[in-house]
Amino acid sequence: MAMLTDVYIELHVPDFKRAIEFYSRLGFKLLWRTEDYLVMKRKRSIINFFGGSQKVYSHSYFGRFKKTTKCGFGVEIIIPVDQVEPRRGEIWKSGTPKQLVSVQAMRVG
Repeated sequence: MAMLTDVYIELHVPDFKRAIEFYSRLGFKLLWRTEDYLVMKRKRSIINFFGGSQKVYSHSYFGRFKKTTKCGFGVEIIIPVDQVEPRRGEIWKSGTPKQLVSVQAMRVG
């Protein structure tokens, strides 16, 4: 089987609907979905999601944390996007807390 990407990220989330809405704003498309697993793709980037319900809190490792624990604490995910300024407004309008999203223009080359 050909690998779509060489690095896979799996995020454990309690709500697939919110994940789909947020990552769609960054240009990701739904690749496939089951009851408790979701895969989204944008160009060569793949993001995997586990959970989609309260099941994420009964996971063997993540179930150890209180439900009030901030998800992704100490993690930074960088997703390059074209036309960063228009997307910044889309993301913030989505209801995503501004402290969770840092949109910065970067020049490559």
